[in-house]
Amino acid sequence: MRTYGIVLLLVGMMIAPARAQEPTDFQARYRTAKELLQEGKYSLASEYFLALAQEEASTNIFVAYAAYYHGLAALLNGNGELAGDIWGKLVGKYPDWREQGELVFWKGTMAFASGQLGEGYRVLAQMKSGPQRDALEKVKSYYTLKETDVRRLQRLFEEYSDDRELAVHLADCIVMQPMVQQNQELLEFLIGDFDLDPSTYNRITPGQSVKKEQYRVAVLFPFQHEVLSQRRPNAIPVFYQGLFDRYEGMRMAQEALGEEGKTIELVAYDTKGDSATTAGILALPEMKSVDLIIGPLFPDARELVLQFSEENRIPMFNPLSANADGIGNNPFAFLINPSHETRARRVADYFTDNSTDSTVYIFYGTRTQDSLYAYAYKAEMELRGFWVPVVMQVDEEKSQTGFEFLTETVRYHDLKDLDSARAVDLLNDYLERKRDNPNLRLEKEEAFRIPNDSIGHILVASDNGLIAASIVGAVETRAAKGDSIPVMGSEQWLLQNYDYVTYEQLERLGVILTAPSYFEKQTSKAEGFQEAYIRRQNILPNREVFEGYDMLWFLGNMLHDHGTYFQFGMRDQGFTPGNFVQGYDFRGSNDNQYVPLLRFRDYQFEVISYQGEE
Repeated sequence: MRTYGIVLLLVGMMIAPARAQEPTDFQARYRTAKELLQEGKYSLASEYFLALAQEEASTNIFVAYAAYYHGLAALLNGNGELAGDIWGKLVGKYPDWREQGELVFWKGTMAFASGQLGEGYRVLAQMKSGPQRDALEKVKSYYTLKETDVRRLQRLFEEYSDDRELAVHLADCIVMQPMVQQNQELLEFLIGDFDLDPSTYNRITPGQSVKKEQYRVAVLFPFQHEVLSQRRPNAIPVFYQGLFDRYEGMRMAQEALGEEGKTIELVAYDTKGDSATTAGILALPEMKSVDLIIGPLFPDARELVLQFSEENRIPMFNPLSANADGIGNNPFAFLINPSHETRARRVADYFTDNSTDSTVYIFYGTRTQDSLYAYAYKAEMELRGFWVPVVMQVDEEKSQTGFEFLTETVRYHDLKDLDSARAVDLLNDYLERKRDNPNLRLEKEEAFRIPNDSIGHILVASDNGLIAASIVGAVETRAAKGDSIPVMGSEQWLLQNYDYVTYEQLERLGVILTAPSYFEKQTSKAEGFQEAYIRRQNILPNREVFEGYDMLWFLGNMLHDHGTYFQFGMRDQGFTPGNFVQGYDFRGSNDNQYVPLLRFRDYQFEVISYQGEE
């Protein structure tokens, strides 16, 4: 019974011996039973205590004590239910027993040991000072420090917000999480309200932020300038062209900020996508004087920059990734995009408010980011009480497996393959329809193996068009037979070269799309920017240009408004709309909390839900 090991150390300081002169036989049996208990022979001790507790002779003053220790022996032998029953009867039978504090102690101890920390805290709060309370305080400390689930600790802290030990432990557990999971607002509150040392948590204070006339921003991208400068523009790979376009957008934002008197020195460094080159860049003396780093993009280089950023306390932003690993545990690192975890929470918020069926099916692709998003969503929905019976990977080359899984049918002749309740329902339905249509034939009847109205909603955790077409096609097939299933997908389905999913399908089926980088090209501001870009480059801007512009516009304003450690002001400011993208929201986190959800209606998209305007 290791669970109660800490408690055994406290037993001796809590229970007082009987104080009267007792007959030798009762006293001897009582001492023998206690010796067996102390030796860990709980079953034998339990038998001795039970026998003694049942002898209610006038000379046996050990009855109540024997019953108490009988319960304790049962508890230490792994039978907490029996112990609780024994002690409950003891309280009823001897309400004036002077050792009632012992029973309260064990009630609290059992709560703590079984993981019911809230109940344990409530019992402790009701106890008067004394050795039992002191002992339960030690038990509380032991089990509280064993708990590392931040959500459970946070709920406990909401009720016991004056408990310093709990507050310190909660702060310690928060900083052990990946940055995208850390509640920065709560952490800052704990540090400030309990006068904790910020340096212990590798944190700085708002007072350390310095305002300047000019800020230096280093862009660490794998431009591959030496290789790609030799190619014709139309021969540059799409990924690298996107980097050039994103940087050009940043340069245009730099110029626009300068026109408002907000000077940004933008310096580009070519990491070439390798760690050796990146290490050489970080070794340059000038790098320690930069105020912000944007990039890098590849994992090996990213690890070096994360370390450099944290050691030198220089904020860094990853402009592309949605992976929490992109910022690790570095409090100075941020994702300009929502992480997979944040995206999952926002989608979960939507379906929590808009779904009456708690059954969730999840389909995901073969990329790592797909599985991260899928399982983050599974965890989030299960935490909210939803049931997730299907989490299925769909290979792009075998995308039809998703369609087949959702549309598989069973003939009524094969109802034995289904559970009896389903078979009875189908047969009753058939017989009812046959009364109106005598020409129906049982051998021709079939139904979906997954019953209609049994799927609350589907999440497709993949940007791949083929996978999207497979799942949406299956939902459309089921809809034709009376089954309506909400689907959550990705805006990226519409940004590919083929119409895997059509606008008509989106509207007809009510498909909803997550769209972190969504912007409307038809606004006057976007059209004016496009004209300016055409004059500048003689080509139309792609979406990376708009995204690069908005990112530096946002970060440049944060620097000039709040100084070198602008993250404090950025969090306090909350939701900030973009010029083109919908906006940014870093309240309580180091990744963008803003996730627009879109639907297509009346030949246009509309934003139906997002985090940011509270």
